[in-house]
Amino acid sequence: MSGTCPLGLGGAAVAVGLPPKDTAARFDPLVLAEADQRILGSNYGSVRPAVDIPALVDRYMDGQLRLDQLVSRRASLDEAPNALDELASGEALRTLLIP
Repeated sequence: MSGTCPLGLGGAAVAVGLPPKDTAARFDPLVLAEADQRILGSNYGSVRPAVDIPALVDRYMDGQLRLDQLVSRRASLDEAPNALDELASGEALRTLLIP
């Protein structure tokens, strides 16, 4: 961050995803301190797979977690290139690829 920071006072930037090895980030620590801001890392949203995934499955099976509505269509794995084109064009939001 050079000079100004896109975060508001007291804001937090959360790094999500895993960058390539040896990737570096730069920021001005004075700006960070003066604006009372934070930089946080997140690895899979701090999920606890052994606890959280079974709980999510239970919620889905009970009808509390309505994931089916998030799938635009289902397609075979052979249709992956077409599914990516539909995603890029906005024709489909999420295509579930079935092997």
